Amino acid sequence: MVCLDDYFQDLKGDIALIKMDVQGSEPLVIDGMKNLIKKVKVLIFEFWPLGIKAAGFDPFSFIERISNNFELIYIDENFNIPTGNKLYNKINDKESLNIIAINKKYLNI
Repeated sequence: MVCLDDYFQDLKGDIALIKMDVQGSEPLVIDGMKNLIKKVKVLIFEFWPLGIKAAGFDPFSFIERISNNFELIYIDENFNIPTGNKLYNKINDKESLNIIAINKKYLNI
């Protein structure tokens, strides 16, 4: 394995999108891209709390860590975009979610 920071160490410019589906190992991938993540505009990832727990991480801590620099959005099974704390309520459901994370530095808020 090679961490993304090492693989992309000479990359100039920003990255428009990274899509991850690593079965609960998202915290490990994020750990391997501490520098690169600053250049990422959008992350899309499957969030599977049971998989994250099985990999030895806390799903709530992972979400809090990502939300420091990214605005998190998920689209439910009916293509609605829930707001507020509904993401945290879904974590308790122990189902997988697809999350779109937009880097806050690219938002015009």
